[in-house]
Amino acid sequence: MSKGKNLMLCAGIITLIATFALSWFTIGIHQIFYVYGIGGLKNFLDLFVHTQNYADYYELPLWAIYILAAILIIILISGALQCYSIKKPVVGLIGSIIPLLIGIIILLNAFFGILPELIKYLEIFANSSRLIPGLIPFNYVIPGRTESIGTYVLLAGGVLGIIGYKISRDEF
Repeated sequence: MSKGKNLMLCAGIITLIATFALSWFTIGIHQIFYVYGIGGLKNFLDLFVHTQNYADYYELPLWAIYILAAILIIILISGALQCYSIKKPVVGLIGSIIPLLIGIIILLNAFFGILPELIKYLEIFANSSRLIPGLIPFNYVIPGRTESIGTYVLLAGGVLGIIGYKISRDEF
């Protein structure tokens, strides 16, 4: 296997770990809600069952909630898309751009308070329960910051995937 494909595979594994095992950030005052991929999976069916409630909360039309559900699916499978890039590198590029954008949105909000409305949409990934209590999601909040270490790992997976795509494209 080429260097680019190896990087894409590593990026996919890193993105999967960041999506499903690490918390991106936490919200809440009285009860902590962890924002990570399992929260998105748990809320996915609820998104279809209580579509009108979500439409009212986000102040969006119903059709936009279905688009939000499609985006949720793409975010959840982005790591798998990066791993699949061994066969089709362009699929890995798509899978790399999504985690990169999510990480940038979180960091822009954390550092500059920009894009709070997009952070509101990421609340669809929030869940108060842990998959494995005390372990998953691993939530290490950087002192004095709102984002968790998972945001940086997610960014690393996206950047590594784009670098791997560039290298694999140059090898052909």
